[in-house]
Amino acid sequence: MYEPMLFYTAVPILLGGSPRNAGRLAAMLYTRHGVTLRWFGKGLHPLAAVYADHRPVSIPLKEANDGAWLRLLLDFAKEQKATGGILCLIPGSAEAEAFLARVAGSLEAHYVILEPPARGEDPLYGLVHSH
Repeated sequence: MYEPMLFYTAVPILLGGSPRNAGRLAAMLYTRHGVTLRWFGKGLHPLAAVYADHRPVSIPLKEANDGAWLRLLLDFAKEQKATGGILCLIPGSAEAEAFLARVAGSLEAHYVILEPPARGEDPLYGLVHSH
């Protein structure tokens, strides 16, 4: 059963991570909440192809400068503004977590930055159960 609030409002976005982990997370979020994961990463796993909106990147986060990824995320936020959803950034790797820590101030007006989930953990749990 879907969490009704998230079905209509959450827009989970995974930064980096492996195709396999992205696929696993995408399937779990779709099954639990009825939401489609947006994934900025390289490669594609069959589950990610079914349950995620894959946004291929040409340069992995660990090889790019912060400015390029920051522009990518700000452009995506601008593109998504009309949907009115809560944009939730989920770091998919240690590099993504460090990047988000460095640029959080530039993103906080557009995104909710979540903690990286442990394997099998629901990164959106706090949004549902924060009341």
